[in-house]
Amino acid sequence: MRPNFPTEALEWAWRPARVAGVVGSASVDEIRGHTAGFLSAVCSVFADAAGLQCLDVGSGAGIPGLLLAWELPQSSWTLLDSSLRRCEFASDAVEALGVSDNVRVVHGRSDENLIDVPRGTMDVVTARMLGNPAETLETCAPYCRPGGVLVVSIASRYRAVWASAVDVPGVDSVALFDDDGNAFASVMIGEGLDPALPRRPKARARRPLLVV
Repeated sequence: MRPNFPTEALEWAWRPARVAGVVGSASVDEIRGHTAGFLSAVCSVFADAAGLQCLDVGSGAGIPGLLLAWELPQSSWTLLDSSLRRCEFASDAVEALGVSDNVRVVHGRSDENLIDVPRGTMDVVTARMLGNPAETLETCAPYCRPGGVLVVSIASRYRAVWASAVDVPGVDSVALFDDDGNAFASVMIGEGLDPALPRRPKARARRPLLVV
């Protein structure tokens, strides 16, 4: 990981987010340590980060996308969140970390048609334990281009569920790994992902992509 990380500046910028409960009690160093798993997965797929187009879904105050943008300064990141307040926290953190040249914050839902974030264009999509694995896969994977990767931090109890994602048309492979006690799924997206994804909420509930 890159040296000279501006820990104090980010800690100061995140103070309002901590008060609001958007950022938990973990220190910036601990959060950065958790980000190492995402970084490892991205670097294992792309040896050169120059020009990578990346999306962090449900970014909140910028975790992990903001930290990954600092570690990979030649990549471009979009931090997406459905809460305007959390987006404001993320924007403050972007300024504190000095990464406004390669990071933008977008307010919106991943299951909506977003003009600013077209589907099928991202090299990397990241997400932190958004809940149901089927929902996470269906709402996040469509943003990947063929050859792109979706990296998700997961609950250990869902390892088998995420492993079964390889049976979804358009998913080329799934790698499960642990990093510093945290579990991750790295999902390679290929050709053939259903262009109708994500479906409407009721359709997703009736016929989930993955069985939990």
